[in-house]
Amino acid sequence: WCERSRALDPTFPRTVATIAAAWAFLATHGWRGEEDPWKRALEEGELAFSMDPDDPEILAQMAALSMLTGNLEQGLRTADRAIEINPHGPSGYHFRGAVLNAMGRLDEAVDALSEAWRLGRREPLAYDIANDLAWSHYMLGNYEASRQWGLRAIELRPSYLQAHLALAAATAQLGLAEQVRPHVERI
Repeated sequence: WCERSRALDPTFPRTVATIAAAWAFLATHGWRGEEDPWKRALEEGELAFSMDPDDPEILAQMAALSMLTGNLEQGLRTADRAIEINPHGPSGYHFRGAVLNAMGRLDEAVDALSEAWRLGRREPLAYDIANDLAWSHYMLGNYEASRQWGLRAIELRPSYLQAHLALAAATAQLGLAEQVRPHVERI
């Protein structure tokens, strides 16, 4: 659908950014096609950024791409720029939190992700914000908070594998073996 949208208007940067995000999703979920999904994600992301370097959603996508390719400092700067441009949008805070998780700056990640949740709990990617909060709390050793965020993520998207992983891990840490079983079976 994005390629069809691009055919209608090749100058619309959000379409290109969505194509970049789709390629990044394919790359992180093990897609094995003829094209290199990382290469395509970066090419499309850079193209979207060149088309509109001040669009906060494009900046948030670029922060995610930077994180996924290991350029954490750039990812943090890019997420911060997205927040600077639109402090009322959840995406900048979401990807700031994800980058901070990857950097091991977990308390800061919880703060950023909590703000993303406050602003975006009704957004389509709210399940992913909840999942990132589950992992932040898990890594901090806050297993009950991790379990609660994992439950919230699954409530929003029952098939989300990452949330089942976080929920199973946190529930096991709490010693609730029987409650772990359905998540392990789902995984």
